[in-house]
Amino acid sequence: MAQSPAPGPRLFTVEEANALVPLLEERLERFRRSGEELQAARDELSVFRLVASSGSSEDNPDQKSLEKLERRARRLAAAMARIQHEILAAGCAPKSFANGLIDFFALKGDRLVFLCWKLGEAEVSHWHALEGGYAGRRPIGTFLDDAPPDRAERG
Repeated sequence: MAQSPAPGPRLFTVEEANALVPLLEERLERFRRSGEELQAARDELSVFRLVASSGSSEDNPDQKSLEKLERRARRLAAAMARIQHEILAAGCAPKSFANGLIDFFALKGDRLVFLCWKLGEAEVSHWHALEGGYAGRRPIGTFLDDAPPDRAERG
C-alpha cells in the first residue's frame, strides 16, 4: 500500500524554488495585466451602469456594451483566480499577488522558514523566519549557512 504524503506544506530547496521562478514570472505578469484590464473594465462598467439605470431599453447600444463588458470582467476575474490557484497548487505561499511577492516553505536546520522571492528578482535571493515577513528578509547566503536561525531572526 502506497504511503500518503506527509501532512504540511511542501518544503523547497533553494534550487527547487529557483526552478519555479520562470513560471511564476509568467503567471504574475499575466495576473498583473489581467488586473489592470479588470480595473479598466470596472471603471467603464460604472459609467455604463449609470446609463442602464437611467431607464435605457434592452436594445440600447449602451445596454449591449454593458452586458459585453460584464462578461469580459467575469472572464478576467476567472483568469486571475486560475492563476492564483496554479501558484498555490505549485506549493508556493503567495504573500501578494498584486506585488508579485511569493514565499516558499523551507527548513533551516529543524526550523520552518520562508525562502522569499519578488517579481523582478532574477532568483530567490532572500529568506526570513515565518514571523519575520518581508521586512525581516535576510540574504540567501545566510540561509545556506549551517547555523540554525537565532532568536533575532524569529521575529
